[in-house]
Amino acid sequence: RIAGKIIKSEMIDSGPRQDHTPILLEIDL
Repeated sequence: RIAGKIIKSEMIDSGPRQDHTPILLEIDL
């Protein structure tokens, strides 16, 4: 399961557009 390999998940501050905030995922492969 790929979810078990995610070591860090961060919400990227995209400024005023909080309704469409990209998510940064660091996956340990």
